[in-house]
Amino acid sequence: MNEHRHEARTEEHADVSIRVRTAPDAETLEGKVFPSQSEDVSMSGMKLNIDVPVPIGAILDLEVMLSNSPIKYEMIANVVWADATKDKSLESESACDVGVILNIQSNTQLALWNAAVSDLN
Repeated sequence: MNEHRHEARTEEHADVSIRVRTAPDAETLEGKVFPSQSEDVSMSGMKLNIDVPVPIGAILDLEVMLSNSPIKYEMIANVVWADATKDKSLESESACDVGVILNIQSNTQLALWNAAVSDLN
């Protein structure tokens, strides 16, 4: 999936809290909060592991704690791809990997986020 990425990704296993704002074809998820962890991050998005399949097109509220920063980054993101076929026999018990792109217009912490992600490299 690297061919669709606009920014370089850095491996980062950050704790992420996800609240589903909207979820086309999965309205029962709306308003629910799920713990998650990132696999990698960039200035414009991230790959998340989550125990609940979240559909493409869902809009999420994220709270992210990067390993190199004490700041809790609060952002809105859109799910642009989802893979719910992860092998449950592997070490990770995640039911779904999702790729999200950050909503830049609503991100008041963008400069801080970009600086922290740059420092991870």
